[in-house]
Amino acid sequence: MSVIIQAIIFIVSLIGLSKFSHITIKSSSNIARITRIGELSVGLILLSTITSLPELMVSIISSFYGDVGIAIGNALGSNIANICIILGIISIMFPLTVTERNLKKILNMLSVSSLIILLLLNIKEAGKFIGLILITIFIVFVIYTSRRKLTIKKLRSDKNDIFLPLRLYKNIVLLMIGISGTILSSYFLVKSASWIARYLGVPESFIGATIIAFGTSLPELATTLTAVKEHHINLAMGNVIGSCLTNLTLILGFTLLVSPLNINMTLFYTISMFVLASTLLLEFFLGSLGRRRLDRMEGVILVIIYILFVMTTFSVELTVMKK
Repeated sequence: MSVIIQAIIFIVSLIGLSKFSHITIKSSSNIARITRIGELSVGLILLSTITSLPELMVSIISSFYGDVGIAIGNALGSNIANICIILGIISIMFPLTVTERNLKKILNMLSVSSLIILLLLNIKEAGKFIGLILITIFIVFVIYTSRRKLTIKKLRSDKNDIFLPLRLYKNIVLLMIGISGTILSSYFLVKSASWIARYLGVPESFIGATIIAFGTSLPELATTLTAVKEHHINLAMGNVIGSCLTNLTLILGFTLLVSPLNINMTLFYTISMFVLASTLLLEFFLGSLGRRRLDRMEGVILVIIYILFVMTTFSVELTVMKK
């Protein structure tokens, strides 16, 4: 298949990703208002989990076929892309401010992410038992962020109360359409980008940690950017932070469960350190001096860290290839 065809697939997928993500954001925002669950919780539980499905599929399939480098690189690399590229670029375009009542929950999620990375850095081999622990942490995370029950009772006192269940079901259908389109678009986007990268002679292991990781993070980028444009800051932050924790728990946990062999985590020391550094830096930006903000300067710093990550990863790959 020619490069031109792959380039066309890439552009069409990118446009589709933007359109379907808009549907996803609008419907999830409506669900948040109807059910009174709150935008942050919708972002943390719903969007962050479902927009992480591309990472989950790539990691599980790669791990099943023995390509653990792509699997782990995708899971960890997606976190760096989420924090440094997504939040970095968006905060440069639209400086972000988190509300006081949601700041503590976000900082708690970042702290848990940091602890998981520290755990992985101190484990030489990770197997199914560690995978079960990570999945358990994900379940606890979901329970923690969904303590308020869903309800459609007594939401309004106007004459349209009878139509609230119908609106809820309509938005659920639209949400499923938006999510399906977002995932399908991201799949073709990643496939075309990977094909082009291989055609240009870029190492596949480098693709797993950077291009594929970035590609599978595109749903988060699209939905977060749309949320910010429509002034749903809590939904945007919840989506990104929740996706990071989902990558480290659900996705990495399933990867370890599916992998037929224990994984030597010391091989991923460099990328793990970048994940830890970016997570701690974001926690510092949001929590220091009670700022609750990501300004343009912080966004530039995050983007620079991602550039350093790509350069370092590429340098390591070249060193391995020479050996």
